[in-house]
Amino acid sequence: MKKNIKTKLSLSIYLTWPLILSVILIFINVCVYIEKQNASNILLIFTIIYILIALYLLFIRYRKLLPRIFSLIMSTSNVQNGILDNINIPFALCTSNGTIIWENKSFKAIRNKRGGIIPNINFFSKTITKELLYDSIKNRREFLVDFQNKIYNILLEGIDITKEWLNNIEEKEENNDSKVIAIYATDVTDLENAKRNLDDYKTVEGLIYVDNYEEALENIEDTNKSIITALVDRKLTRYVSDFSGIIKRLEKDKYLFIINKKNIKEMIEDRFSLLDTVKEINTANDISMTLSIGVGMDGKSIEENYDFARYAIDMALGRGGDQAVVKNNIDMQYYGGKTLQQEKFTRVRSRVKAKAFREVLDTKDKILIMGHKNVDFDSFGASVGVYMMAKFIGKDVHIVQNSIAKGVNVLKEKFLSQDEYASDMFIDGDHALFITDEDTMLILVDHNNPKISDEPRLIEKISTKVVFDHHRRGKDTINDAVLQHIEPNSSSASELVSEMTDYFDDKFSLRPLEAESMLIGIIVDTNYFSNQTSAKTFDAASSLKKMGADIGRIRNMLQVDEKSENLKNESLLKKEIYKNNFAIAVVENKDNVDNKIVAAEVANELMHIKGIDASIVLTKFQNSIYISARAIDRVNVQVLMEELGGGGHKSVAASQLNDITIEEAIWKVKDAIDQILSEN
Repeated sequence: MKKNIKTKLSLSIYLTWPLILSVILIFINVCVYIEKQNASNILLIFTIIYILIALYLLFIRYRKLLPRIFSLIMSTSNVQNGILDNINIPFALCTSNGTIIWENKSFKAIRNKRGGIIPNINFFSKTITKELLYDSIKNRREFLVDFQNKIYNILLEGIDITKEWLNNIEEKEENNDSKVIAIYATDVTDLENAKRNLDDYKTVEGLIYVDNYEEALENIEDTNKSIITALVDRKLTRYVSDFSGIIKRLEKDKYLFIINKKNIKEMIEDRFSLLDTVKEINTANDISMTLSIGVGMDGKSIEENYDFARYAIDMALGRGGDQAVVKNNIDMQYYGGKTLQQEKFTRVRSRVKAKAFREVLDTKDKILIMGHKNVDFDSFGASVGVYMMAKFIGKDVHIVQNSIAKGVNVLKEKFLSQDEYASDMFIDGDHALFITDEDTMLILVDHNNPKISDEPRLIEKISTKVVFDHHRRGKDTINDAVLQHIEPNSSSASELVSEMTDYFDDKFSLRPLEAESMLIGIIVDTNYFSNQTSAKTFDAASSLKKMGADIGRIRNMLQVDEKSENLKNESLLKKEIYKNNFAIAVVENKDNVDNKIVAAEVANELMHIKGIDASIVLTKFQNSIYISARAIDRVNVQVLMEELGGGGHKSVAASQLNDITIEEAIWKVKDAIDQILSEN
């Protein structure tokens, strides 16, 4: 300790004595000035020159002093110096600000005079910052850098070399400028290139399904069917072969392909042009074939990659088909999805799901049904349909609702005012959490994204979940449900549940109010049967009408007040046409008006204007901006809303942006439109 203090004292005197003498000279200069002014001027010039030299020694030469002291120390041990200097591993020492104070021959060869007169370690990479160096004193840091077409593994490690010759331990902990950092730079170019090449040639599995094989070949002669099938095989084989892959037909409409990771990256850059190529096949019945592609990669094994591929293909089909989904061990990417899924008028799937739902219900005694935030007519109608099925078989069932649209609340009051419905038919989220136990099942309707659930805490607490929805799946979809019935080609969740009620039990039937709740959900979601409708939609509406649903009562419930109508008209007049085909409007937030419902109506009205391919309407509610989007077949607003964190259907979609102004939200919408247009 005494030796350290003595060393530090000697260095301090060496560096500061010129400044002490400068003070003495100034004092002498003052004294001389008093006696004789001319002599004082000469002495003043000398004093200024002396002070400048002292400052130079203290602030400039000092930076070179530490390396020379260290070199002197190193020279005292010829054996150690020779070993470090001639070792093949590039090695150097630097201060905490990056100044290199010593380097061996190997390190000097790498640096090759880079770094200036006083070399600094950041010649390797600008990422080696002072913050990184300071951190490496206490925490060993290791990373890769690219330098002069080579890859180096850089190891930074703080050492205690200074405690023996400059500072004591206590002072060293407080003064990082006196620390020394050891630098090891290992050339790992060959190893890293081998790793990268190995990664490029990892096996990737993929599945290709023809979405509408039966429909595209319906009413076509057997000879032409064989020709069309051969054309599909040829296009798929040629496409995969162009990327050095192999493909095998599993079934008439299903294929498996294997490809290297390097080539799948090229396929992604190509944005899976096969999706558009296959549509060029002429099926003679004016139905274009569409494909769904699922790719699995970066798994721990070939088996895991195949599982990823199966999950990806299910996601592609669940989102409507005509798209590719790439899944790795972290996330998923989506490509395509520009074509509306072809309608498949078959109730086989609904019958199977209804029977499976009956069996799942038997496993639990307590049932909770939950829609999305700010429950709308479709979410409400689907919830009522599921409620009645569970009630039919004697389950303790409740509908969980925290927030509900103003117009929907009128329909809810009709149920609460009638004695045949339990007073606890509707409960809030806190009550639901209180009564939840291990014997509880959660049924989510009209959404498959837990982020927009009316009470997300229930999803975390309840393990047994069922999902009924008509929206395309996104990356945040619920994956652990024991039963999922997600049909993007259905007009609404109410239509989906209505089909299931027909097969749930031979003795099951809906009462008029229940049927009206589901029919109004279909009517609102289809904008009076003008959007996303199919033969199944009208079939479901007909079935509900037979159960007693009254169109007159429904129209009365859907009537709007004068304030809402005036707000809608004002918003239509203030619309903006963007990129010639996109109508953007804003609905102001006014008292006693449900501006979110008005926004949806404005979006529908804008689509009546000739030349408009899509409408986007924004409105503010609390601290969020709600966006409603509508489109004709030329634009996919579901993809557009996904860019903004939302989703929906090709022709009807929505999104929500938090903590943002209307003006900022409009710019985000325009950026999303530009992004979609650039990809087409």
